[in-house]
Amino acid sequence: MKGQIKFGKKGLGGASIAVFLDSSNTLVRKVESDGKGWGDFRIPLLKFYTIKISKPGFITKIITVDAKMPKSHQTGDYYFEFSVDLLEEIPSLDVSILKKPVAKIFFNTFTRLLR
Repeated sequence: MKGQIKFGKKGLGGASIAVFLDSSNTLVRKVESDGKGWGDFRIPLLKFYTIKISKPGFITKIITVDAKMPKSHQTGDYYFEFSVDLLEEIPSLDVSILKKPVAKIFFNTFTRLLR
């Protein structure tokens, strides 16, 4: 997977992209976005992941990835690219809705792609 973290129209460097197994606190991977906001990582198939994107001074966003798929499609590599815009923290702004995933990625058996 490869993702660009943005603030407005610019890439946001130094953001943390943390990948957790299921909805637990078991950290699987953690990368930091580069100066242009890009970060990439690999995750094993057949599991469910929660990705938390954060940076001090910004509101954390969450993406879920369901990498489970039929046995007939479990060969080869799959690639998915995403983009997430982070928002600056503003005192007293209600961001409780962002405690839920802003995107859900899953394997589509019809197209045979992660969507």
